[in-house]
Amino acid sequence: ASVEAALYRAWKEPSGFPPQTQCEVRFDITASGRLLNPLITSTSGDSDFDASALRAVRDTRGLGPTPDGRSRSYSFIFNLK
Repeated sequence: ASVEAALYRAWKEPSGFPPQTQCEVRFDITASGRLLNPLITSTSGDSDFDASALRAVRDTRGLGPTPDGRSRSYSFIFNLK
């Protein structure tokens, strides 16, 4: 839940898209909580929307260490609320 909240705080939701617009981004979370290697795994079909999701992952800070002290891969679906 904290990863999701941090991503939505960092995301500047683009305007002008239908409510069902979404994309999925996969990224790695290091043991220290850094988010690395974001990659679109399911595109919205619009490069501006997808780029906004990638920026959100790159701009997310302050997650802190993972609970178990291990790195992991994570996927997140960005969708308009």
